[in-house]
Amino acid sequence: MRTNSMTVICVALIALAFGTSSVWAAKQKAVPQTPLTEAGQKLETRYADQLKRLRTELTAKVPQNDQAKADTLNRFLASDALDAKFAEYVVLLEATPQGLAEFAQQGKEQAALVEKMLSDADLMKQMLVADGANAKREGRGYGPAQYGQAMKIYTDIQKASTKAATGVLQRLALAISLEHAVPIGQANPTRRHTWTANWIRRSNASVPGISALSSTGTSRTRPSPGGARCSGTTGPTTSTTRTPAGAT
Repeated sequence: MRTNSMTVICVALIALAFGTSSVWAAKQKAVPQTPLTEAGQKLETRYADQLKRLRTELTAKVPQNDQAKADTLNRFLASDALDAKFAEYVVLLEATPQGLAEFAQQGKEQAALVEKMLSDADLMKQMLVADGANAKREGRGYGPAQYGQAMKIYTDIQKASTKAATGVLQRLALAISLEHAVPIGQANPTRRHTWTANWIRRSNASVPGISALSSTGTSRTRPSPGGARCSGTTGPTTSTTRTPAGAT
């Protein structure tokens, strides 16, 4: 379990380094954004303040260059005192205050889901260990990670089945939620199979002899295994073709 927490801490430390840089900020501003309502703007401000507060607090707690000796660093990494704040920081950073506000401004239910997620440290750690929520492809990069939508899918699964509350089914429900936070395009299997059947039919029609055999309902005969019938008779034989029921 501590190994999973270490993964969260490493991600958070990297995020702290990039989160304070102008390069990261420029990348976030380059992503097209959905206009926010008045309520959405208030939510964005609150999430942004929350992210700023966590960044300041965690940066002060992380051993600096002059303190990052082996013993000090090992004690820091072995402690789980900051795991919850690390997880919350990374989720806010990946989702972005703007992205969370876009989801939360849709209604009270959506806003409540965001608050529930941000107050559940164990769930956020699970999300990050599972590689986080998917993000929409935008241009040559990706937009904010869709943690709000992932939380909605996860909650819907929990409501649909009490078996998804614990154990492997809970982890499966969370994995599905994170993967499908961005809708995945689905092919129509019926249409695909129909197209394949038509293609095979056209291909058979272009081969001499195949179309004629298909139209008469007969097929080529093939030698029986070993060149003999199972009854013990010898000599080359051919298997008979079974006539489909109702063909006569």
